Amino acid sequence: MHVDSLATNLIVIFIDTVNINLSLDRTFWLHIKISRQQKTSALPPCHSARKSQNPVLQFFSSFGASSQYDKEKLEFPCAFGYIVSMSWDAEKYERWFASPIGQNALYCERRLLEHMVAGWPRRGASLLEVGCGTGFFLESLWQMGFEITGLDLSPGMVKAARSRLGNKAEISVGNGECLPFLHNEFDYTVLWTVLEFCDDPGAMLREAARVSKHGILVGFLNRWSFYYLSHGNQTHKTLGRGHWYSWPKMKRMISVNTGKTPQNAHSVLVGPVSTWKKSFPYRLVSSRLIPPWTGAFTAARVDFRDQCPLTPIFAPSEAS
Repeated sequence: MHVDSLATNLIVIFIDTVNINLSLDRTFWLHIKISRQQKTSALPPCHSARKSQNPVLQFFSSFGASSQYDKEKLEFPCAFGYIVSMSWDAEKYERWFASPIGQNALYCERRLLEHMVAGWPRRGASLLEVGCGTGFFLESLWQMGFEITGLDLSPGMVKAARSRLGNKAEISVGNGECLPFLHNEFDYTVLWTVLEFCDDPGAMLREAARVSKHGILVGFLNRWSFYYLSHGNQTHKTLGRGHWYSWPKMKRMISVNTGKTPQNAHSVLVGPVSTWKKSFPYRLVSSRLIPPWTGAFTAARVDFRDQCPLTPIFAPSEAS
């Protein structure tokens, strides 16, 4: 069904708030609520560029809505083969990480995260996490010493992250494919399990590179893993609907969209889910840093310039 014909199915339009119920067929319904927010100055070029590329935003623009408005609720279950957003349940997300398997996965991913950012200076360094979810890893980054900012497309996730972090971070609803930040506004940007679930991962990588002075960190679900064999093909579940990447494909995508090749990459959780346990020797094996093409979760770091970790012991002297 062509987007042009959607206008014929329009039911209700409000001036300040647009509520649309469009009957696409007997199976799918599109429920979209777009609320106005104040326009920001110095928006990146992608705001105007993506407006012409995105058929849904083209449709709304004729009624005065634009990509500069905050999407409070945007659910679209693959209706014309174009995924606008996936539905995320913050409580379900938290429950999974509270389960025995989730706790072990969180421990291993945090250990990987700590290792990957070890080469980045922390003192006074600003860091943006795109797709911050409920703030598990954003909180870890704060504990590591970064000045953090979070962004997520899901209002429910943002609400949970704000509850977790309080005044430790500025967290807002936004689209990582068109970030509402200035060039080089942050020292670093982290994309942690978010490229798998976005519409245009290349655009998200380009935006992350645009707003970062010194580097970006990408964490992703590895297609070449036991975890993909057991969970990656379950299309009725959230993980199965995501796009899992192999290490060679992710490496190429990062290089093409940032102009830089990842200098450092590792993975964790090498075995099947049945081995994700706290007991010895399972945790030792699961948390071990291994080559990027092996484990269930892989991270790759891109440095835009040489970094010198600044700690009280290794801080360079004024004369050096």
